[in-house]
Amino acid sequence: MQARRTTMGFASGARQLHSAAQTPQQQQTGNRILKPKRTPKHDYAIHEGLPVARYPFRVTWENTDTAGYIHNSVVFRYFEIGELEFLRTLDAHWSAFPECGFPRIHVEASFLTPLRFDDLCAVETQVRLVRAAGYALAHRVCRGDEVAVTGGVTVCCISTATGRARPLPPKLRDALETFTNADGTRDGIS
Repeated sequence: MQARRTTMGFASGARQLHSAAQTPQQQQTGNRILKPKRTPKHDYAIHEGLPVARYPFRVTWENTDTAGYIHNSVVFRYFEIGELEFLRTLDAHWSAFPECGFPRIHVEASFLTPLRFDDLCAVETQVRLVRAAGYALAHRVCRGDEVAVTGGVTVCCISTATGRARPLPPKLRDALETFTNADGTRDGIS
């Protein structure tokens, strides 16, 4: 029997199954193997010269392991806190759009130096991309002047009624676009 590896990919709100190897039944019937969708590559670096929102926080005990180091997954919560506080300052918080959901379709982080219990840190957030139905944000977690984590998120806007992609609410889109370059570009990202 041939080994099978299965992963889930998401496209337009629908799940697609991808198998790395064909089963004998697929070989006999000629069923296609669905290929995974490519993950979009975004520039998640914080670029100097563009506006950055900064939100301070302290690493708390429940976010660390027994040695006092931060759990890696907690960084994504810090990214979300930075995003929500950034949107709150723009008066474009998600709670103002109950007809919309904002799932993450891509997240990534690079851990450069460990964060420890009681470290005073800040999450910095910068708009990297605004499209009709979503946006991408770059994040950086700093301890003092030292960058500890870099990364980003790509967010899609969906209708809570249908679960399908929909355009960003104009108020949110306009608020995000105020944080792009004066000529409307984001360092060559469109």
